[in-house]
Amino acid sequence: MKEFEVDDLAQYDGKDGKPAYVAYQGKVFDVSESKLWKGGIHMNRHPAGKELASDIQAAPHTPDVLERLPQVGTVKAGAVSGPQLPVAVSRIPDHFPGSFSRITGASSATSCKGSNKKREAWQGL
Repeated sequence: MKEFEVDDLAQYDGKDGKPAYVAYQGKVFDVSESKLWKGGIHMNRHPAGKELASDIQAAPHTPDVLERLPQVGTVKAGAVSGPQLPVAVSRIPDHFPGSFSRITGASSATSCKGSNKKREAWQGL
């Protein structure tokens, strides 16, 4: 089986007659013949030629569906990207620099104490 670099997958995008490959958990799958990946795109939002770690988290199906497809290779060791946060979520720290205590002005002890009071209030209901 062929070994792929994650970046090399981009050339297998299913466009212009090229095969459509996707990677997940170190395995590379050929989605070219799947009617759900026509033109190298799945559900008009997930392009072929990339690692699906972040995309599959939001999918309405489990990653097991990929096992039905032909495996054409593996991703080189150390090249596998793990689960990633969606882009919008990963940018949150850019908009809120600093730690929680600097943003709120509360010390971690105060934050914990407040959390305990809230928990005690809920338990009393």
